[in-house]
Amino acid sequence: MDNITHSLVGLAVGEAAYEIRRYNEKPDNRIFRRYLLIASIIANNFPDVDVFYSGLLGRLGNLLHHRGHTHTILMALPEALLLFFGLRYFARFRKHSFEKMDWRAVGALCFLGPLIHLWLDGLNSYGVHPFWPFSNRWFYGDTLFIVEPWLWVTLTLSLIRCFSTRYSRIALATLAIIGVLLTWGTGMVPYELSVSLTVWAILFYFAMRYISPRWRMATGLFAVCLLVLGFNRTSSYIKKDFAQYYLSKYEETSLKDTILSPFPANPFCWTILTVELHEDKTHYFMRRGVMAPFPKLMGLSRCEKTNFTDVGNFQADPKLEHVHWLTQVRVDLKWLKYFQDHSCLAKEFLQFSRAPFLMKEDKQVKLVDLRFVRKSSSSFSEVVLVDDPKCLKIPVPWIAPRQDVLNEYSLSLIEEK
Repeated sequence: MDNITHSLVGLAVGEAAYEIRRYNEKPDNRIFRRYLLIASIIANNFPDVDVFYSGLLGRLGNLLHHRGHTHTILMALPEALLLFFGLRYFARFRKHSFEKMDWRAVGALCFLGPLIHLWLDGLNSYGVHPFWPFSNRWFYGDTLFIVEPWLWVTLTLSLIRCFSTRYSRIALATLAIIGVLLTWGTGMVPYELSVSLTVWAILFYFAMRYISPRWRMATGLFAVCLLVLGFNRTSSYIKKDFAQYYLSKYEETSLKDTILSPFPANPFCWTILTVELHEDKTHYFMRRGVMAPFPKLMGLSRCEKTNFTDVGNFQADPKLEHVHWLTQVRVDLKWLKYFQDHSCLAKEFLQFSRAPFLMKEDKQVKLVDLRFVRKSSSSFSEVVLVDDPKCLKIPVPWIAPRQDVLNEYSLSLIEEK
């Protein structure tokens, strides 16, 4: 997720923790409140400290080290300790004194923040590997787009009445307005959903006026959880529904992965990308398209008209009425396995890529991840396979997401012998 969302969630959790303190009839302490909020905001962004070094390792190093070791449960503890003792030192420097229970609350937020960050990052199709070093595989939520206006609007409007200063309220109101305007001005969101978000923002804003301050943040966080749950249940429904269709319609290939991502602010239009291994296990197909899981509520024609679908031309699938495929790629496993074994660049790229394919362009061979290909711009997830590659100086242990099909190809060769 974007860092604005991480910061808003951190702010909301910190404010909720302070309301719990007040609920226990503790005296109001605005200085301690600042410590809670600062601790929660920094903790919820702490795992992204990897951007300060992953960007120095080149494009491939950035792909492998961003959302790398700092985005693991194991590293949450040292991150929390570093932040906690930093705040303790700062409090001593400023001569701020709090009770032992108050410091325990700060410590809890320092540890909870990185875990919430992992959960949010794990909700999209980019993926995380939170269980390193016990498991080096990627985990994908396939639930939310990386920027979700519904979360921006809900969180900011939950927080806006928790602050008394004019500048804080203006800043939060501005974020809420930007979240709404993004759905109107980008052309990525059907107008019906732009209207729905606008109405939700107005109703939620006035609802917050009548909810007790003690319950405002609990209400806001509950609404956020409901929104995430709604997207998640839709994603699960699509995967189950598509798998049933696939098994009944396609016999020559086996479905290895279904990669999903909703359109921004839109649970009714989804990008779908399939990885399908051919029965002879010498190659696999990848098809990328758009799915409308609830065509009676919003059909494919509405999804087509957004600016979010810019790869290939629409072509309806006669076997799947609620899917339009945009592009199809055939990947020869012989060559993919060859480059994995003989090129460190290919091996390292395959440790990241969930939808890899080979492409020849201007006498160059490239490996590209179909998840992030856009016709309107170059993909950040591609690597040129050169003869004299510079391998990563800091390797990573991540298991290649498509090692499943590569292993099946290798086994088929052994069986033939």
